Amino acid sequence: TAKRAYEELSKIRKVFSSRIVLMTYEEGLKKYEIQKLPRWIYDALLCVDGVQRREDYAGLVHIFSQSLSGEEIRQAVEESDLFAYVVSGEGKTGGTISGHSGYVETIARIRAYSAIPAYVGFGIKSAQDVAEVLGNGADGAIIGSELIRKVNSGDLRLVEQYLKSLCQKV
Repeated sequence: TAKRAYEELSKIRKVFSSRIVLMTYEEGLKKYEIQKLPRWIYDALLCVDGVQRREDYAGLVHIFSQSLSGEEIRQAVEESDLFAYVVSGEGKTGGTISGHSGYVETIARIRAYSAIPAYVGFGIKSAQDVAEVLGNGADGAIIGSELIRKVNSGDLRLVEQYLKSLCQKV
């Protein structure tokens, strides 16, 4: 519910100074009534399967893939806050980055329109993956599915070890 989302995000805001980006699907927007949340409680929204209006949220993060036209990239860059979420390759979240390099061209195409930071996600699981995307020009790496798997294990030591392992080579 919106009340629960508000309560949990309030706790996070009190403890962490990091920016908060809510990543969800259209279904989650409706279920948690994200539009009704106060804008101070999060920094941006990334909706995977729908187009949102910037004025309805604190900010927006758009997904950039190799298949976007130059005009689509230009428009999405203009509407993006915080960073551009660059997809490492075709597929779905939780896949692997192995064999994907098209994101390098996508980053270059974004930079033709804007200096917005370009973070690469989809398939990033290890320190080696992070080092690879950073070495290929990304400003950051996004680890989603693998981190969620670790959190869902219920073992916070495992989560801590995993996060430390990601930072060792970077």
